[in-house]
Amino acid sequence: MHTAPMSDSQGEFAEFKTQPDVPCRKCGVHAVSMREWESSCGGWEDYQYKCHHCGHTWWVEGIDA
Repeated sequence: MHTAPMSDSQGEFAEFKTQPDVPCRKCGVHAVSMREWESSCGGWEDYQYKCHHCGHTWWVEGIDA
């Protein structure tokens, strides 16, 4: 768990990958993609999800190193 919020610029994003089995947390439609974010120091790894139907985005914290 992060001790404080980190900005997107403190790490790098991978490309979005389609997640056909993941419903949107807002609208429930299966039109979601996910991309991994890894901190520049390598100690944090989180996942950003985006619904291409309604535009909703959310984060899931990864198991941190």
